[in-house]
Amino acid sequence: MNPLWNTLLVAGFTDGQPTLGYVDLRGTAFFEDFLATGFGAHMALPIIRDRWRADMDEAAARTLLEDCMRVLWYRDCRALNKIQIAKVTAGGVAVSEPFTTTAKWDFQLFVTPKAGADTGGSW
Repeated sequence: MNPLWNTLLVAGFTDGQPTLGYVDLRGTAFFEDFLATGFGAHMALPIIRDRWRADMDEAAARTLLEDCMRVLWYRDCRALNKIQIAKVTAGGVAVSEPFTTTAKWDFQLFVTPKAGADTGGSW
C-alpha cells in the first residue's frame, strides 16, 4: 500500500469550534459540515445532503450515519455489516465498540419473484 495514496478526513476543534476537514494525495484540502470518501462519496453523500440539518441531535445523526453505512454495505459484496462510530468533542474522542447493523433480506420480491424458470428467469 502506498502511504501517499490516501484521502483523509480529519475531525477536531479549531479555536473552540468543531472542524471537519478533507485532504487528498494531490493536496486538495477544504472544510465542510459533512464529508465522505471512496464509495461513500458516491452513495452516502446524496443521502446526507437530503437528511442532514445543522441542528441535528446526536441520536438523529447516528441514525443517519447507520442508514448510510447500511446502504454502503448492501452495495459492496466484499464488506461486512460490522461498524464502529467515532464521536469527536472538545473533551476528546470516543470510539464505539464494533457492532452489527441490521439487515433486511426478506423483501417480498426476494421471497416470491415475479418470474421463474418457466419464463426464462426474467424479472
